[in-house]
Amino acid sequence: MVEPLRLPDNCLITDGGRAIVVTSLERARDLKQPPAVIMGMGQHNPSTAVAQSTWMAGPTGARQAGEAAFAMAGITPDDVDACQIYDCFTYTVEITLQDYGFFKPGEGLDWFQGGTIEPGGRMPVNTSGGQLSEAYFMGLTPIAEGAMQIMGRCGKRQLGPATRTRSPAIILCSDNGGILQSNSCILLRRS
Repeated sequence: MVEPLRLPDNCLITDGGRAIVVTSLERARDLKQPPAVIMGMGQHNPSTAVAQSTWMAGPTGARQAGEAAFAMAGITPDDVDACQIYDCFTYTVEITLQDYGFFKPGEGLDWFQGGTIEPGGRMPVNTSGGQLSEAYFMGLTPIAEGAMQIMGRCGKRQLGPATRTRSPAIILCSDNGGILQSNSCILLRRS
């Protein structure tokens, strides 16, 4: 541990597994439950060595990955209903959301106050608890939760009337590696 981080600022180490099945929309229409549709994606790695990585305060690979995903989907951060952010440490959530364009540098504290990211807030984040509270399944934690939210399969934590939140039509899912250097962004929507 290094100041200012404490044990709860680090993700859980767990055993388990998750799987994601990717298929064509035509084949997915034959499924029993409606699928989550990939509407945009982007990936960026600004350096090949951790020693060359960006500062922890950003910008990170999320900026370019997010720009590519939003351009492919034809939307902006204002169109997103919820986010599932790779949260290996507490600070990665703020830096990643900042670099995706949800707020400008220095505006994170104001953006997070007032329950913004909680169920019932205007931008629920990591509705399963993420890697800090649920399980550390690497990049599968955010994308599995995002897909299950879109498909309406999250039980008591399902976004919608029970959580005083609008039912999500678009969810952003992220993954990162290195010291916030490599980043991928996937935008999911209802079918």
